[in-house]
Amino acid sequence: MNGKYRLPRVAGLAVAAVLAGGAIAAPARAETDGDSPGEPIIVTAQMRSQPLEDVPITVRVIDAATIDMHAADDMARLAAFVPGLAIDASSPTQPRIAIRGITTTDFGIGTDPAVGVYVDGVYAGRSGGEITQFNDIEHIEVLKGPQGTLLGRNSAAGGISIITRKPVDHFEAETMVRAGNYGKVRVDGMVNVPLTSTLALRVSGVFNRRDGLYTDAATGQRRNRQLNWSGRAQLRWRPDTETDVLLTWFHDQVDQDARPSIRVVPLSSRTPAVGAPASTWIDPLRTPITNDVSDNPERRNLNEVSLHLERRMGAVTLSAITDWRHFSTFNREDEDSTNRADLYLDSSNAERNTTFYQELRLSGASHLVDWVAGASFNDEKAGQVSGVGLTTDSIDTILSNIGQGTPFHDLQTGLIDAYGLPISVLGQSWDEAMINHGHYQAWAAFGDAIWHVTPRLNLTTGLRYTRDIKHFSWFNGSRSAPGLDAAMATLNSLGALALAGVSPSAFAFDVIFDMSAYASIPCENGVTVAENVTCKRSARYGNLSPRAVLDYRIAPGVLLFAGFSRGYKAGGFTATQPGSTFRNELVDNYEAGIKADLRKLGLVMNLSGFHYVYNNRQTLRLETPAGSLVSQYVTDTSDEQAWGADFDTNWTPRALPVSLYAQGQYIDATYRRRVNTSGQDLAGQPTGTPMWSVAGGARLTRPLGRWGLFAMDVSHAYTSVCRTNAETLAQGFCGGNVGAFVLNGARNRTDLKIAATRADGGLSFGFFVQNLFDNRYVQRVSMISASALGTPYAVLTNPRFFGGEIKVHF
Repeated sequence: MNGKYRLPRVAGLAVAAVLAGGAIAAPARAETDGDSPGEPIIVTAQMRSQPLEDVPITVRVIDAATIDMHAADDMARLAAFVPGLAIDASSPTQPRIAIRGITTTDFGIGTDPAVGVYVDGVYAGRSGGEITQFNDIEHIEVLKGPQGTLLGRNSAAGGISIITRKPVDHFEAETMVRAGNYGKVRVDGMVNVPLTSTLALRVSGVFNRRDGLYTDAATGQRRNRQLNWSGRAQLRWRPDTETDVLLTWFHDQVDQDARPSIRVVPLSSRTPAVGAPASTWIDPLRTPITNDVSDNPERRNLNEVSLHLERRMGAVTLSAITDWRHFSTFNREDEDSTNRADLYLDSSNAERNTTFYQELRLSGASHLVDWVAGASFNDEKAGQVSGVGLTTDSIDTILSNIGQGTPFHDLQTGLIDAYGLPISVLGQSWDEAMINHGHYQAWAAFGDAIWHVTPRLNLTTGLRYTRDIKHFSWFNGSRSAPGLDAAMATLNSLGALALAGVSPSAFAFDVIFDMSAYASIPCENGVTVAENVTCKRSARYGNLSPRAVLDYRIAPGVLLFAGFSRGYKAGGFTATQPGSTFRNELVDNYEAGIKADLRKLGLVMNLSGFHYVYNNRQTLRLETPAGSLVSQYVTDTSDEQAWGADFDTNWTPRALPVSLYAQGQYIDATYRRRVNTSGQDLAGQPTGTPMWSVAGGARLTRPLGRWGLFAMDVSHAYTSVCRTNAETLAQGFCGGNVGAFVLNGARNRTDLKIAATRADGGLSFGFFVQNLFDNRYVQRVSMISASALGTPYAVLTNPRFFGGEIKVHF
């Protein structure tokens, strides 16, 4: 497609989708609490309350009605209906969030996410606390494109701002019970109580449980079960018309099964072939599940306390945010997709994180300028233990696959059994771990001003300076195998090992976290990387993130805008590579668009085109270094670029009881510079991001007389096939048709909701279906055990969910 025709063609598609009834996505207009489509949506995307139509940024707004329409439990369940947003939450304590193809692949605490998640203006920080249960949500703003000036560091791709409902000065209460297939039960509750004329309390909570989505073929055990809950209490004090104080406590608890692994290789009595081509893989959608990790939970315990103060002092408003957050997570996952001891491999991740955040902000407005300025401080302490579990049998398999024999089998059969000793060195557990600690501090000062050049013309300028200081450490101790060590000690005392010509120390090596490849790397504390040695590094980073936007209102309700913005992701450390550091990642984004709010026609249309350049992106990839036993995570550095366009439309014909909506994104993302550690030059090749993601749908409403209102919503989302390059299949996240199945191919999802609400809004009944046609896809193939054991495995998307709900509002 010729570049100069891209924007007009996308605009034509947007109009065509509306006129055709575009049955594909969640509405971008807020219609909560009975708002009519003609009333403006108020957002805080620019740190001040503004009508959405006045904000010269590409913003998608998801209101409470849309969350309810999709029966969504969390943000991951809505991502398909926000084109350009992708969330992989198969492990909710380690999600991957992408906007316009930009994401962070590293799961370690040494790096930061590229998409910032904010709840009531407070940064959620580490990925372990990003995906929480929806709980009394007012609306969500998805800001596309870098937001370094407004949101700060770690919003290089954009931001997700979740706004909760606040206490009000009258009594209200609400409860909802939702039940469905797979034993799904969700209970929401809220009560708002005015304690005095100036003090109000709002308490809300969510309980969610679900049976497993899979049944283990060998044990009959259900896998992928859920049992989660969250609660929020808010105390609001308004002693006068100029002061607003909000104290909030939030708790979120996850207690569920870790995601299962599903085989893509055939198994026989012998070990599967290492490096078998994808053409020999089998379809994981038709493969029985056999996992053997006895303890495979995924847990999170999160607590947060925040204090928001707003004080209006004449023409100036002071805002202050103080926030403390702590969470701990643990999950252990099956990494070999079998129940065979000779192929056993699991991984575990444990994190602890404590963050303190303070922000002070001043703002004001006049006929000349609307401005905001402030400063912030963030202090974070994080710890992570990345572990792997094997058996002596699976270590034999790994060593055999690289031509080093089967030492434990040989010792058992050639010596122990031959002498009839009541000892076994087979079937013994073997654990290794990398321990990381980080202490990070960040200071920032920012200012942003909207200059009203003329009644129709505005110039927005902004600048943020950020200073990061980071301290990080790595520690890899000796492998833990108490059963094996006890057996070796007994054999050694009997003189049996001497007969074999070995000693216990010969069996004390590391298989996964082998430090020999890093032995020459110096650390700050005067040592080089080695086993049982703590390696420490420190780094300082600074950044200036500007933005400049020009917007012009060519007619009432029609706004043109064009601008530049920079996103900044602080440099850091790779948790799996001791002694490593990397520089800042920067995204420069150019964007232009039009916003049309034609209220008399019941039509809202937005269209924007963008181009960004992403410099120094760090990408985590699996590689088997020379001399290494198994694949290890290494980091590549690249520069990327993308061209694209976003559109959304919303049409509510005045004479018809129907609303139509459609939205989409086109993007062409490629590498400008990338030579990976294997020597492959990927310059000019796609990054893997799908070109198209579109969504839309229709909402039909019919009055039921004195019984109230009937509503039916149908929505559809489509994402085109991922775009392969020379390494995507080897990394398992994109591959197209690999023979037995399609790896991360085009996806379709249709949601349906039917509801009836009593005239006074006090009672409603509903029936919902997520993924109406039960479309299942292979989301990715993990290659972590492929080179060592020959057992790559698949992670699948969710099946169809359906059920009913009843809601009571007082």
